[in-house]
Amino acid sequence: LGRFVETLVHGHKKDADITWILQHNEIHCILYVNPDGRYMAEKYPNLRWRKNLNPAGGCGDDSYGVDINRNMDFMWAYADGSSRNPCDSDFHGRAAETEPETQALADYARRLFPASQRKKNPESERNKPFGEDITGMYVDIHSSGGYVYYP
Repeated sequence: LGRFVETLVHGHKKDADITWILQHNEIHCILYVNPDGRYMAEKYPNLRWRKNLNPAGGCGDDSYGVDINRNMDFMWAYADGSSRNPCDSDFHGRAAETEPETQALADYARRLFPASQRKKNPESERNKPFGEDITGMYVDIHSSGGYVYYP
């Protein structure tokens, strides 16, 4: 994501495509949501840490915390991709949006995308396309696995 932001910043008024994108779109970039996880990943790269450092998760060893990516309310506790075990690296938390990092990101997204631009039941409507009048896009880049997710 950092390189994408650099490309936009340095390409403005130098690259016609980038200049058009910036003049006709609103772009919000959050470089990282999990400062705890980033700290652990940088200090102990062999751990491949992905959770925050919330000790209230219920795991007594060095695997405490909640995976912020799996704490969102959309498809929370989905059996194929998250764990109920607080000691697992993909522990989704005790409930959806329990972590302050998750709450902050979800609240920010809800402010950017008003209710009129969101589905009423996104989990059951996830394969239903949005209408032509809907604008905006949310892209989530997962540094741990090198994946890019978008609706």
